[in-house]
Amino acid sequence: VGASAIVEAGALDSLRKILSKGENIRAMASVAMTVANLAVHGNDMKQAVVDAGIMPPLLDMLRTGGMNEFAQNCAVMALANMARGDESYRQVLEDAGALQLLNELVTTSSWENVRNNARRAIRFSTGEEELVDDHVDYAAIVDKMLNDSDVDRMDGAAMCKQVLSSGQRDALV
Repeated sequence: VGASAIVEAGALDSLRKILSKGENIRAMASVAMTVANLAVHGNDMKQAVVDAGIMPPLLDMLRTGGMNEFAQNCAVMALANMARGDESYRQVLEDAGALQLLNELVTTSSWENVRNNARRAIRFSTGEEELVDDHVDYAAIVDKMLNDSDVDRMDGAAMCKQVLSSGQRDALV
């Protein structure tokens, strides 16, 4: 299913509701990854995400102490992809308070992946970094996660592997 088909089907409202309820961390992580994927498809998709009201509950994922590492990392990756490219979406993040939250994660998160991706999101938001590092071996990282005993990490790794196989590597930040 293409990104525009998701928007045209009206699925963004359902995705916003999943995030807003805050009841199922795995579902919320999936929504955040979907937003990350949509954001790499250009400004029309970014605007659809903003118009659907997805940004506030996505930011709540960064504020909520009950999130696991994978879910919080998915939210950070979605914000990073929203910040890439067009300066107007960087401003949307700034106005929403995302940069402040990302800065807090850089210094307070106990999870290295979250801290590193928060740093990257900040660099994207300032225009300092526009491309994913070519040397990052996402497939190796995902394969390692698939062997993890943590169910959430395994679920997340399976989702990432699906993104990799679809050729949407940029969505993984």
